[in-house]
Amino acid sequence: MPVLDALVRAVGTATADATGTARLAGLAPGLYVVRAGEASLRLAVEE
Repeated sequence: MPVLDALVRAVGTATADATGTARLAGLAPGLYVVRAGEASLRLAVEE
């Protein structure tokens, strides 16, 4: 799954396990979009 920043730039990728959980370590505080197929999820990372 691509991880995009607020300017829609790819900042990383993640792989979900069988339960649909993905680890997204190392992201700086900010707003992100995680895309999985047709679905998108907004993610806010805080300190």
